[in-house]
Amino acid sequence: TTTTNSTRTTESFYQWLENKHVIHFNKKRNITHLMMAVGTYPARFLDISNKLRDEFVDKYLENAGEPKYLAEYIQTSKDFKFRMFVDIDHKETISTAVLHQFAKTIASVTDSNVIVIGCVDMGKMGVHIHCYDCIVDLAKSKQLYEQILSEITKLTEIDNEYLECLDDTVYMKGRGIRMLYSRKVTNTIDKGRVYEYMFNCDSKGNISKKQYSKTELLQKTSILI
Repeated sequence: TTTTNSTRTTESFYQWLENKHVIHFNKKRNITHLMMAVGTYPARFLDISNKLRDEFVDKYLENAGEPKYLAEYIQTSKDFKFRMFVDIDHKETISTAVLHQFAKTIASVTDSNVIVIGCVDMGKMGVHIHCYDCIVDLAKSKQLYEQILSEITKLTEIDNEYLECLDDTVYMKGRGIRMLYSRKVTNTIDKGRVYEYMFNCDSKGNISKKQYSKTELLQKTSILI
C-alpha cells in the first residue's frame, strides 16, 4: 500500500519489494534474504541484487513503523563468502562487563572492528556480534568460531555456563541471521525482540565511542558483501 498527502507519496517497504519483483519462492533462484512466515503470510525469499542494495536499505529504514521479518541468508553456492558474525543466546541477562569480554575476544581473533546488537525479552538475552572487516566462507567461519571458543575458555571473567550460549549451528548453508530492526517470529507468531545497537569496539578490543547512523549500522551489520 501507499500513503499520500499533499506533498509526497510514501511507498511501503513491502510494496517496493513487490514492485521490484524480488520476492520469490524458488530455491533455484538467488536468495539473499528469508522473509519469515508470520500470521497468514508464508515464508518467502528475496533476491536483492548489488545494484538494489542501497535502495533496499533506504526503503527498509524509511517506514520505521512497518514491522520487518527478515533474516539474511547463507547461500548454498560453494564460493559464497560473508562477513563473520557470532550469535549468542542466554537464558538470563548478560552483564555489560561479560559482553565487553566477548566482544574484545572476538575482535582480537577476527582482527576486525565489531558492532554488538541485541535485546532482552522476558529475562532472556540475544546478542549478535558482527565482525564487519572479516570476510569468510563457511569453512573459515567454523575455524574462527572454534578459535573464539578456545580463547573465551581462557577468560577468568567468563563462567563456563556462557560457553553454552554461543550458537555454532548458524554457520550452515541455508541458515543465516536476523537483520537489525527485524522482529522475531516463532511458529508464525510475532514475538517482537527487535535487535538494537548496543556498542562497538575496534580490532584491538577497545570499546569505541564512534557513532553510526542507522544506514551505516544496517550496512555494517549485514553479513552480505
